Amino acid sequence: MSNLLSNEQRSFDDKHFDPNTGYAALDKRVQKIAHIGTHLGKITGRKLIHWADNGWERDEMRTVVVGEVLPDLCIYRTQLATISGIEEDQLIACAHKLKPGNLTVTKTKIHTTLVGARGVLDDFVEPLMHGASDADYSLVGQAAVMLHFSVEAAALHYGFSPEDLIELHHNRLTQLAEFRTV
Repeated sequence: MSNLLSNEQRSFDDKHFDPNTGYAALDKRVQKIAHIGTHLGKITGRKLIHWADNGWERDEMRTVVVGEVLPDLCIYRTQLATISGIEEDQLIACAHKLKPGNLTVTKTKIHTTLVGARGVLDDFVEPLMHGASDADYSLVGQAAVMLHFSVEAAALHYGFSPEDLIELHHNRLTQLAEFRTV
């Protein structure tokens, strides 16, 4: 006997879960936030999951983290900061508050903070998908702060300073722009 309760679930979904006319259309900014959340899920679920497992890291993984993950997190952080309207000095100050004093931030802490940022983005998007009319953009700013903290902490693990992230970010934008025009 299956424990999936497929028939019961289908009945419940028809009556209570599935919208009668489909999910609410999302404006472009909210679609962008949802898309960033999806990419953040890919980063935490596929590209950095070994951190959460305290697994060792191969050279190929380091190449992916330095070449894609760090600059992509910079991109998403900046996009979310812009959308939320959080000022750079406020972003930096709030991210600094997440640091555990003088201790080195562990990769596991970075990973869980990124997962938390994804959850915050989901908290923002999900009600809007169900027709809510008021959007709490402070959640988007909170996610930007979490990404800023995480990308700076991760960069240190790979021997990069916060200033080095500028070049990684810029190079990734150039790479993605060239890829999109091909």
